[in-house]
Amino acid sequence: MQTHRCYLNAATEITCWVRDASGRRDLSSPAVATVYVYPYGSTVEAFTIAAVTTSLGKITFTVTAADADAYLTQAPYRFAVLWGAEQVYSGLLEAV
Repeated sequence: MQTHRCYLNAATEITCWVRDASGRRDLSSPAVATVYVYPYGSTVEAFTIAAVTTSLGKITFTVTAADADAYLTQAPYRFAVLWGAEQVYSGLLEAV
């Protein structure tokens, strides 16, 4: 599981890569990607973010300054990226 860092009071773009047994995962079909952010150790989501995916397995999303100020403190969070109904990525989000 990868750790990604975001900064309070600033917009932070996060990039993730999805691979499977045959290489980079094609995420270019019309499915919608959504990022769910949870306080570490909790099952109740703090907020969600829309994500952009590509045919190369690249996922990008931005934690805006407004989201960071409204929902985050200096703490670890976990996040899951759902592409349609399928979870394709999970990671840690360290808010600093």
